[in-house]
Amino acid sequence: MYSKCGFLDSAEKVFSGMPHKSLVTWNSMISCYCCNGLLEHSIKLFPQILQHGFHPDSVSITSVLGAISSVAALIQGKIVHGYLTRLEIRCDIQMENALIDMYIKCGFLEYARYIFQNMFPKDLVTWNSMIAGYGSHGECLKAMRLFDEMKRSGIRPDDVTFLCLLSSCNHSGLIEAGQNLSPQFPAFCFCSNGGGIKKLFSSY
Repeated sequence: MYSKCGFLDSAEKVFSGMPHKSLVTWNSMISCYCCNGLLEHSIKLFPQILQHGFHPDSVSITSVLGAISSVAALIQGKIVHGYLTRLEIRCDIQMENALIDMYIKCGFLEYARYIFQNMFPKDLVTWNSMIAGYGSHGECLKAMRLFDEMKRSGIRPDDVTFLCLLSSCNHSGLIEAGQNLSPQFPAFCFCSNGGGIKKLFSSY
């Protein structure tokens, strides 16, 4: 409650005053730091879960990977990934998506690609993350090919997919390729001079 209301000091006092903390308590505090922008605090708190005899779960790992991604703390990200591998913890789709996002934002596209290629099933977030990753690393053609593969797999693209592809085309200077996407995303239209994009909501 204190975390969601922005009362971080109160949340910390309650947390510190608890003689017996459960894994849910640790997860809540990690999430609290993330929500309040104290990402380094969140990352530093994660090892203490292990020190107190608990095994981090999907919530713990997904939360801390989100913090790691935001500050591009590659070493900490590898430590968390190593922990998962060493203890042979089965990753769910949220954890794998978080790992992909972390490696992309830390500049290790190959690591993200390896996880992507070896994960089943993949959801919309998975595809969008990898498309965005290719785009941010200047690999627009790979992003476009992955988009085609995504459609063949039966995953329906959304507005985020469209924006990821546009960003990818922009990074690579492929304006015409970006304009050619418009028929596949009828909720959007391109300005006639190619200078911008305006979203058209169906309610209008």
